Amino acid sequence: GQDFRILSSDTVFDYPAINLSEKEADLMLNGVRIKKDLADGEFKLYREEEFLGIGIVSSGELKFHLRLI
Repeated sequence: GQDFRILSSDTVFDYPAINLSEKEADLMLNGVRIKKDLADGEFKLYREEEFLGIGIVSSGELKFHLRLI
């Protein structure tokens, strides 16, 4: 038989994590870029324990790169 494994986002994406507030997550899920004082790069985005996808910070603004919900 075949073995199947469920991979966690931590296994698949080797990026630092950002835990968004409920308000920040709602804004981003509605297409709004939010201000984040972080270095440019890619990040895993979470709302509490829920993995939302991958975001990109560029010039102090965070937007979705890959949305999973």
